[in-house]
Amino acid sequence: MKRLLVVGLVLVSSAAWAGEAERAAKREAEKVLKEATDNFKTNCGCALKADVKWDKIKTGDQISQVKNLGNSLKDGADSFCKAKDDSEDAKKAAADNKKAICAMKSLEITNGKEADVKFASGKASIVLTDSSYVSWDMIQRAVDKD
Repeated sequence: MKRLLVVGLVLVSSAAWAGEAERAAKREAEKVLKEATDNFKTNCGCALKADVKWDKIKTGDQISQVKNLGNSLKDGADSFCKAKDDSEDAKKAAADNKKAICAMKSLEITNGKEADVKFASGKASIVLTDSSYVSWDMIQRAVDKD
């Protein structure tokens, strides 16, 4: 009986340990995504809300893809919404980019079998997988199609 109790405690503690790693990864992914949406607002001049379907994104690999998406979003907004130089053409291009990308008001992020993004009515519906995420370029193309 004591042996069974010890084995049970070891299994429970190892499960709790794995859960702690995923909770820490989730906090980190949420932080990166928040930084990305804040950066989007700063650089593109419009708010972007991110809704992660955490009931579908549970494993460390899946959570890592949320973080990768956040990093891609941050980097994309940096380059897409800022003028490349001080010329009038660059400033106009940046203004046009901002106007186009600001049609995107929210992100809905979930997990599925194939990475994809669809855009309609101001919302980008993003599907991540265990091993791939949606890049800024994919988001930009989806918004441009609409």
